[in-house]
Amino acid sequence: MSFLGFFSLRNKEPRIARGFRGEQIHYKKGGKEIEIDFTWCNGDRLYTETIDHWTGGNRLSDDEKEIVFFDVLNFLSRPLRRTIVVINTDDPSRSLWEELSKLKAKLVREIEYDSFEKQREFRRQMYLDTMQHQNVLVVNNTEITSVEELDRFLAKERNVK
Repeated sequence: MSFLGFFSLRNKEPRIARGFRGEQIHYKKGGKEIEIDFTWCNGDRLYTETIDHWTGGNRLSDDEKEIVFFDVLNFLSRPLRRTIVVINTDDPSRSLWEELSKLKAKLVREIEYDSFEKQREFRRQMYLDTMQHQNVLVVNNTEITSVEELDRFLAKERNVK
């Protein structure tokens, strides 16, 4: 199996592959596909909040989430390298991810918690770092030169979503 090759047993489903730079998981089964966020920086991290909608928009049932989660954990499993499961505390499926992680404890290194607020703060800090080094930040063709402008931009963006 190549690094970017699809995972399958005797060409059966599911078909699983890593995306560009290995930072995305492409999953295909039963004519349905999903892109799942993943990173290997500082440990393999699987972002469960992205196991939510099939490509095309249909929601995954809890049974489908369980199947996809277990298939992906098995795909990522390596000797002496277990996956960090990242659970968003704002995700309505939080308790499901915690339960499934316990069921597959041998493949899970740890559970790491995230939230939409943590994600917003991380993004804001990245933007501030860029502004500090370049004195200007351009996001979606909007030039931002001060902390106040950045906070207004982020507040406006949050209200649009």
